Amino acid sequence: MRKLLVTTLSAGLVLSACLHSGESEPPPDQNQSSAKLSGVVLAPGGSLAFNKPGGFETFFASLFGKTATAAISGMDPVGGVPVKLYKVDATGATVGDAIAEGKTALDGTYSLNIADDFAPGIDYVVRAIGTTETMDARVLDTTVDVDPVSYVTHLKIKELTSAKGDLSVVDLNEAKTLFGEITRLLDFIDEEEIAAAGSVSGLRTRVENRMSADEELSYLFSNLNAAEGICGTVADSDNTPAQGVLVVARDFGNWVTRNRIRTDADGKYCLNVIPGDYILGVINDTTTNSGATEWWATSGTAYSQIDGEKITVATASSLTKNFQLEAGGRISGTVTGTGGSYDGVLPNVKVFVRNFQTYFSFGGAQTNANGKYALNVIPGDYMLLARNNTRFHYASAFFDGTNNSAGGINRFAAAKIALATGATETVDFSLERGFLIKGTVFDNNTTPVAGQRVRFQIQGPADRIRTNKDGNYRLWVKAGSYGVQSRGQNASGVTVNSTTPVKTVDFAASTGSVSGVIKDSSGTPVSQAKIFLLRANGTGFIGNELSNSDGSFTVFSDTAGVDLTMLIRIDDGRDYGSMVFNGSGYNRAAGTAIIVATDGTDTDLGTISLPTGGILTGTVTKAGSPAVNASISISQDGTNVFLTLNSLSDGSYTISVPATTYSSITATKAGVVASADNVVVTAGGTATADIAIP
Repeated sequence: MRKLLVTTLSAGLVLSACLHSGESEPPPDQNQSSAKLSGVVLAPGGSLAFNKPGGFETFFASLFGKTATAAISGMDPVGGVPVKLYKVDATGATVGDAIAEGKTALDGTYSLNIADDFAPGIDYVVRAIGTTETMDARVLDTTVDVDPVSYVTHLKIKELTSAKGDLSVVDLNEAKTLFGEITRLLDFIDEEEIAAAGSVSGLRTRVENRMSADEELSYLFSNLNAAEGICGTVADSDNTPAQGVLVVARDFGNWVTRNRIRTDADGKYCLNVIPGDYILGVINDTTTNSGATEWWATSGTAYSQIDGEKITVATASSLTKNFQLEAGGRISGTVTGTGGSYDGVLPNVKVFVRNFQTYFSFGGAQTNANGKYALNVIPGDYMLLARNNTRFHYASAFFDGTNNSAGGINRFAAAKIALATGATETVDFSLERGFLIKGTVFDNNTTPVAGQRVRFQIQGPADRIRTNKDGNYRLWVKAGSYGVQSRGQNASGVTVNSTTPVKTVDFAASTGSVSGVIKDSSGTPVSQAKIFLLRANGTGFIGNELSNSDGSFTVFSDTAGVDLTMLIRIDDGRDYGSMVFNGSGYNRAAGTAIIVATDGTDTDLGTISLPTGGILTGTVTKAGSPAVNASISISQDGTNVFLTLNSLSDGSYTISVPATTYSSITATKAGVVASADNVVVTAGGTATADIAIP
């Protein structure tokens, strides 16, 4: 049973208690089975919103004032209303008489007697009947809450099945996925908006509007009826069926989720998707097996979504893609909030597990109603980010090494978590009060852009999120001054604090874009290369993106008709070299000029081949301790800067560079400089350059 959104007695709940103090659930029919179907009925404002007030109700409402209902925050139990179980057809119409019926108690709960062999399914609804409004909820389990969210789910299922005249177009597993996703929306609708709804129909409208704006959920709903699909089985490392793991289809390149579903008891899944190019992943957020999260590839070794192999779904096709997950370890914990308006466990916060060195995501898990999350990944070194863009006012944060701390402000403050095979690491977050940065990204000053990346910087990378279907984004952050970047544009000095708790930053149309395909010296596509577009002197940042698994990339710019520089950086331990485009040696300020077209079109650079190289790594210390977020500059001639990067929370750094001798590797921390000189990097080799800052 989902948690109530409020825990204090509100006007609606008090009215329910007073109006129905003499009523209780009817005694069970002694001839019926002892099996039960139960749940709770919830509505904005409780029974005052669900039933038309009579004289006594009007009198009682006057004690709270005329705006009592609108002032209610969240949803309240509805006591004393009839609840009935019906069978329904594909159009949603009831078939025959009620199978079972009862009435809610004062706390909104109900319990219906059902046959021992009763099986939940979308062909049954539980109906709560008010004086002015009625809500239906599909029977997806033996616990069925009836509220505006389950009502919207019922209506969406009805929309799909009515169109085909067939209940089988939505199976039970798909219906559960849809219900879970619509439920998630409620924690993204502000309490003031829920209170302003004032009625079931009012909140239903808001949920449906939010569903339309949620890019991933709208895709999921439309794909449920697609004729094409991807099916298969998921097995654990010992070939045991992996039950309950999440299988996700995302579009290739932009990584927007198009459909998702959990595997059944036999590890089987089936996803409907319209024709297109996709990546397919298994996100194991269960605690029942430790098979590692991974993405489908012919080689079977894609652990980050950007390495997922392109899967093309053609018209009227059905593909089979099976997984056998490698043995992994588990990271799990609880996310809570303190110092805000809703202290306690936080649902629907996304916890991302990222590679400690490269920052690439290895998967994310959403906290449940109890604030708990879990994610199974391959052994390795990781950092964790708790992202909050729900309605709860708590700041997103990196785990900084201390459970129940407020957390780090950017990736350089993130602690390294070493995960071994079969191990479980517990990482709890206690997020502090947050401040909101939000806005809209436009394509041509009038049309919002869906799925556009928005990056947040504060003394280093803080997070990167995507706009919804309406082009909107929002993120709760710690107090401070941020740089917010999107579509080749940069807004600096975006300051939020207790004086300015909310800041709106919109982005207008970008001038154009630069694209290309990155390959290694043998012609193999290079994924996860980091592409930076800079001002002509190689210092002013414009934008950055990652290359896809086929090596393709697109990066936006707000500057046209002038010379720009592009830098391609490899920092994940692969041995082909980073480079300045194109043929400019080791001086990033003198790269071949790139000019973005003034008409907003794309500038295609074609194929870009990376040089052979080796790995340069080391640790920066200051006064004997790890130098966190030290600035590192690499020079081949001692004068011109080739590459720059920053050390992580343990002082380490790693970068791949062309094979040559580098005259200086310089580290700066708090204005103090030290260097390692004449460092030789060989092709395919690893050179270590530790730097001690006095």
